Amino acid sequence: MVIWKEKFERELLILSEDGGTVGLNWDGGIPDPKAKEKQPILAVCPGLGGGSSNLYSVAMIWAARKAGFKCCTVLFRGAEGLPITAPKLSYSGSWRDAQFVIEYIDKKYVRDAETGKKTTRFYAYGVSLGANILCHYLQMVGK
Repeated sequence: MVIWKEKFERELLILSEDGGTVGLNWDGGIPDPKAKEKQPILAVCPGLGGGSSNLYSVAMIWAARKAGFKCCTVLFRGAEGLPITAPKLSYSGSWRDAQFVIEYIDKKYVRDAETGKKTTRFYAYGVSLGANILCHYLQMVGK
């Protein structure tokens, strides 16, 4: 088995709904939300394996990094060593978890804290279960 040795810095988020834990594995470290020059952000939502070390996530991050993006892998409940802090794990109906993560990234890293204006672009990419959760979020929220 091949293990991809990428450097990620993990940011844990506690869901307001029920205290569940999700995470963001930031490629190369957590970005500075106050930075004037911001890279566009790509959030990768993996499939059932739910981690940052699968080949399809790593390949997407390599390509996006080369194109100038700041990347993170979204770790849904129960993924890759996250603490289980609520009696629910990720499943295809976890669109509220995706909404929480997307709104968190948008507010903290995409928009200016004082004006609320966008300071960079933000994209999300999903594979398998991650794509299902993202599509369900888009269907429910309509953004």
